[in-house]
Amino acid sequence: MNTTALENWNKEQQLALDYQKINNKEFKHKVFINFVDLKRSFIDEAKDMVTWINKELKRKRPEVLDHFYFMDQGYLDHKPDRYKYRSAVFNDLKELIVDQQDHNPDVYEIVQNWDMWYHS
Repeated sequence: MNTTALENWNKEQQLALDYQKINNKEFKHKVFINFVDLKRSFIDEAKDMVTWINKELKRKRPEVLDHFYFMDQGYLDHKPDRYKYRSAVFNDLKELIVDQQDHNPDVYEIVQNWDMWYHS
């Protein structure tokens, strides 16, 4: 399953690796490396969300909501950083899994779409 979003992600990772090899990095190199690190954490979290949603659905939970996911991740008394972004990703994943019965949605596509919306 080689999607455009996955291809873009692979190119971004390679470019960040190339930038890391530069001895005298410019500001733009550092910013891009940080962007790729942040996006990697979002992709990893989106994969975890898919696993969590599928697990909760198998347990026949009546409501599979974003704030339940975040509470399970340890955010009991405050919202995580970039909460609106993370919630948007969660809700898109949930919609694909619940409504469209796609139990393995393309997290790369969803993260890329929301990255453009929230981080442009």
